[in-house]
Amino acid sequence: MNRHLLLALMALAACKSPQEKYEAAARVNLAAMPALYELASAAPPVDPASTQALASLKDLSAKYLDSNALIIHLEELQNPTLRREIPVRLNHRSPTVDLAAKLNLTKPEPDARLDASYALGLDSEDAQKSVFQRMGTLKYVLVVRTRGQHDAQVAGGNTFIGGAWEGEVLVFELASKHLLGGFALAGDNHSTVQTRDGRDTQNLAADLTLATRGNLNARLRQVLPAVGANDELN
Repeated sequence: MNRHLLLALMALAACKSPQEKYEAAARVNLAAMPALYELASAAPPVDPASTQALASLKDLSAKYLDSNALIIHLEELQNPTLRREIPVRLNHRSPTVDLAAKLNLTKPEPDARLDASYALGLDSEDAQKSVFQRMGTLKYVLVVRTRGQHDAQVAGGNTFIGGAWEGEVLVFELASKHLLGGFALAGDNHSTVQTRDGRDTQNLAADLTLATRGNLNARLRQVLPAVGANDELN
């Protein structure tokens, strides 16, 4: 066999598959995320200048299954392998938790186990590929920092006193851990909320999350030029 051909075959055998490359990169990115916790905690409040700075960010993608950005709550950054109970959750689910479970990165202690109600989003090969690829190509981390919240209260009959949430979203470049900017965000209950007997409190809370998520998507399209009309971080 030709020596050059043999070397080529050996090099090809040594190459990792795309899935293996994504998995290796995903591990690195996941391990890098907790370092953002202290930075996000200590960052000053956002202002118009920090929001305007995001206008130069041209390559952040929020397209479904083709995103290089992840939205995560400040509390989750302390340990991205845990699912946190967050009053107003602006990400549908945490891919970091899905990935940590898949890679067996969760701690064995009781407080580090996923609760039984959390169904992993990795029940198919395509889903696994999507999460690995997304985390492997992750470039930007959007950190949600809550500033204040009060819950809606049932006032009797068919009336309620609406709740509200306010906070900030800080945008980091993961590799450099550089804070690129941020924007303020707020949400209120809709004036009318559909509910049913025994579910008033839960449905009012869900409505506040829904309303705030809607405002988040609108703000993303306002301040990030690469985010399209139908894009949404998930």
